Amino acid sequence: MAATTDSAVRITFDEVGLASEAESALETIFCVEYKRIARVIARVTRDPARAEEIAVEVFLKWAQTPKAQGEHAAGWLYRTAVRAGLRELRSETRRAWYERLFALVPSGRAKTCIRRAKNNGGCAAY
Repeated sequence: MAATTDSAVRITFDEVGLASEAESALETIFCVEYKRIARVIARVTRDPARAEEIAVEVFLKWAQTPKAQGEHAAGWLYRTAVRAGLRELRSETRRAWYERLFALVPSGRAKTCIRRAKNNGGCAAY
């Protein structure tokens, strides 16, 4: 049996009607740009595994944004990847700060503080 190529698979899917033109465009740009976008995000976040996840999210966002598609798609992907990487870095920094903060609070007080915050909209200082 002959090995199927990507073009043969695309033709088969198009004949069956499973792949639309938008899905083909997403697949094409994903194959061309994925490594570059994942590398950009990895340089910002310093976490290659998380960078791969964020890169997929960037491509899904591209597919849902009609204005981003066209001749400048590569630039849009790059800019969005940098911004997503920075957002992840800020989120990770914030999470680490709160983890250090709550590590200093005894566990009973932390639970009381969280419970009061939910009920009163804030946590009173002890």
